[in-house]
Amino acid sequence: MTTVALAAAGYVTFLAFVLILLTAAKRGDHALGRLVREHRLRAPLVLLPDDAHLGRLATELQHGLDVERVAVLVSSLGESAFGQVRACLGAPGLLGCLLPVEEAPATRILSRAEAAALGFGPAGEQETPWALAHVPIARYGEVLGAVVVASHRPRTFTERELSFIERLARRDAREFDRRRGRAA
Repeated sequence: MTTVALAAAGYVTFLAFVLILLTAAKRGDHALGRLVREHRLRAPLVLLPDDAHLGRLATELQHGLDVERVAVLVSSLGESAFGQVRACLGAPGLLGCLLPVEEAPATRILSRAEAAALGFGPAGEQETPWALAHVPIARYGEVLGAVVVASHRPRTFTERELSFIERLARRDAREFDRRRGRAA
């Protein structure tokens, strides 16, 4: 009987040890995931003076879509083919740059050279390609600018996500319109 009791006690002790180990591993995974999310959230938000609304838009899109890069472009009056980056999350070197503005929403995978040209890292360094979504913002039939989001995880942006980007940006369409006179 003592042998059975000792075996049962050993078994219970072993199970308790395994449960403690599994709990610690799960907590470690959660902590690591939180650190990764916090690091991504600390991606620098840079914006031109008086563009706080556009910075808020970039932040909301980053949180809503769980992406690493967001750029908000504003077209100049009379020139809707290009837009100046007036708010940017994750690629501060883009601020103030002129980028092409597409006429229709688009999503695609960037080549390494394209990703490097957009300031997403040196060419040849990335193993995972960047997924990009580009959504032009129009008002009264005129393109005011665009929102560009990029993710470094293997994914494709859905029509629903493109619609989400457009909906949030349209909410701030007046801000795009007001800043057009200041865009270079």
